[in-house]
Amino acid sequence: MPRRLPPCETLNVEFKSDRSKLPDPELIEALICLANAEGGELWLGVEVDGTPTSLHAEHHLLDGLAGMIAARTSPSLNVQAEARIDVLTAAYTRQASVTPIQHEQMVLNYVKQEQIQLAEVMDLCLLSPDQMAKLLKRMKDKGALILQGERRWSVYRLG
Repeated sequence: MPRRLPPCETLNVEFKSDRSKLPDPELIEALICLANAEGGELWLGVEVDGTPTSLHAEHHLLDGLAGMIAARTSPSLNVQAEARIDVLTAAYTRQASVTPIQHEQMVLNYVKQEQIQLAEVMDLCLLSPDQMAKLLKRMKDKGALILQGERRWSVYRLG
């Protein structure tokens, strides 16, 4: 039986409006944020104030949601989707701690698009500046990344 709509957002509950179709990258980002905390639920089709509105027509079919999210996240998120009237609930479990190799894979997957900046590495991997510097140095030393520019204009590209 589907859960009741929580009365408000919490650390483990996120509401996302879907009136004009929440873009897939924003949906995935919200799920990653929750997974990096303690796991939780994302209620798609619910306004920030807790008012259920509706799902966009493209989100009515739930079959491909888990696969799309797993394919676009590294490490893959385990997502379970269920419909409640006209609201989508995406529940997932928190991933085990992310290993340095997984951080490297996350950065390499991002860099395939073009390049990555220092702040993007910290945001993507949820690392401190010191951890980010060590990760990028290790990847540069292995030849996986090439540093271009200096200081705040620094970017990394595939090696």
